[in-house]
Amino acid sequence: PQVVVLSAGQEVGDFAHIYLNGRDVSPNQRGYNIALIAADGRLLQAAAFDTHLDPNASAWLVEFLARAPADGLIAVAAADEASAALSPEAVQALQSLGSAVDLRGCFRCSHALLIDRRQGVVQEAADPLRPTAAVQGYGLTEPTIAALVDSMSQWGQ
Repeated sequence: PQVVVLSAGQEVGDFAHIYLNGRDVSPNQRGYNIALIAADGRLLQAAAFDTHLDPNASAWLVEFLARAPADGLIAVAAADEASAALSPEAVQALQSLGSAVDLRGCFRCSHALLIDRRQGVVQEAADPLRPTAAVQGYGLTEPTIAALVDSMSQWGQ
């Protein structure tokens, strides 16, 4: 499947987009937004976890990640602010899947994470000052693409 994960902290855009084959499947809410994707490219589930203010969000995030398919993809994008109520257990759950980032103490930071569990590939970017991205495939953010092919130019016409 084609997957694009885009994240921006509150002061650099305030968004969390997860595009699956060109369609945004992210709840795009404050905190961590996560999509579980089957190996065949189907969206299994998407949810948001307000790890900025909700003291229960980290525990729910851990439970949600525990349901991730062993052969699928996990797309994670932080929006606005995701660190204030982020627990050590939530950080450990993300790190057990391949993340190298601990967002605690990084107020309003961007964090994009894409894990392909079949191939063991992790793409990740975090930044306090800029939006971040993780991409698998062509980077489609629309369900269809347009192309212009000038076939006559190769014949000298």
